[in-house]
Amino acid sequence: MSGPFCFDLCNVLPAHWDTNVGCIEPSSRIERVKTNGSESRGLGRFVLIVMMLWTSWSLAQKEPNRKNADKLPEMQITDAGLLAIDTPEGFKRVDGPTLVFFVPKDAARKKSGVVIYVGSVPMGPSESSKDFKSAIQEDIDGFKAEYKSGSVKEEEDLDLPRAKRRAPRYTMLSGKKNNGFEQIVFIDEGHRVLMLVLSTSSQDDFARMLPLFHTFARSYGGLVVIGSKAQ
Repeated sequence: MSGPFCFDLCNVLPAHWDTNVGCIEPSSRIERVKTNGSESRGLGRFVLIVMMLWTSWSLAQKEPNRKNADKLPEMQITDAGLLAIDTPEGFKRVDGPTLVFFVPKDAARKKSGVVIYVGSVPMGPSESSKDFKSAIQEDIDGFKAEYKSGSVKEEEDLDLPRAKRRAPRYTMLSGKKNNGFEQIVFIDEGHRVLMLVLSTSSQDDFARMLPLFHTFARSYGGLVVIGSKAQ
């Protein structure tokens, strides 16, 4: 890979980060959506308030006849607020460059080259992404600029039962043999776009992880923000 935003996670993760991420080179999307850490240091005393608000919102959304309605999603504390989404089965959350960053638990898969993460980009009149559609197109353009021989395919929208909506989904393949197999689910949160991403370094891992990734994405329940973060 080349270009200012391209890096190998094996070389850039600080010493205090869990390095069990495999030698995978994520696309330049990481640079666009990265934060100063996956766990929020700024929520502080507001965490309890947010949790109370989230519980009230969740109970209000609950519908006994809907799949997964009887089980609330996990609450991930992030720099953007409280993200309701489950940890992928067999994965663990580690400190990383995006809102939440997951890697396989099994140490034997250290070189597997599989990551699942959630990124976020702002959206609005003063941002490069003016609206949801342009945010998706910007991500597609960035991928195509990075991978000249790559391909982008629009898939059927993914149903998100907990969030009571459907979300656009794209498969992006780099055209390289050992890197750049991705699927992204885009979620419109009004002031920002969330990107749920599966990224692998092999086609076999990509095919094998897709069902798990879809289960992960369908567990999305919403994003709760407070204070200036909600602006």
